[in-house]
Amino acid sequence: MSDTSPFDPALFGDAAIDPETARLNAQMIALLTGQPEWWIAGPAAFRAARRRGEGPFPPPVMSSRARTIAIAGKDGNQIPLRVIPPAAAARGIYLHLHGGGWVLGGADMQDPILERIADNTGQAVVGVEYRLAPEHPYPAGPDDCEAAAAWLVQNGKKEFGTDALTIGGSRRADI
Repeated sequence: MSDTSPFDPALFGDAAIDPETARLNAQMIALLTGQPEWWIAGPAAFRAARRRGEGPFPPPVMSSRARTIAIAGKDGNQIPLRVIPPAAAARGIYLHLHGGGWVLGGADMQDPILERIADNTGQAVVGVEYRLAPEHPYPAGPDDCEAAAAWLVQNGKKEFGTDALTIGGSRRADI
């Protein structure tokens, strides 16, 4: 039987990493080496320290353009959605799922980059303040993200003037 995998394993080796990306990765590793691990400090303490700017990253910068709305979750919970509008009428909606492994991060932790997305794409950016583990075990966080997507499918045209929806997110680096 021949290999029918569409992926070339060489694309995932060290030699395939762009030198600039490799330098950035090395810098991030150096910044994080020696920092307290969240699973030792505890997620709540780690989240609070990150918001205060303790550790290698400055405190988050909050957008003056952002507003928060709340929608109902499937468990009867309220899900805050952080909205950053584009400068003109929205051409679409970008649903952003923040990084943090369902444990860390927040919808308001990367406002500057989400503003740039709104400005450069003309999309209304909607971040989900999903419930975090371990306080809210799996699948609470993914359920909140699904509820946000379903809400946007049903309400995007009314709320933002468009029903074009894109979903994306970030990984641990934004925590």
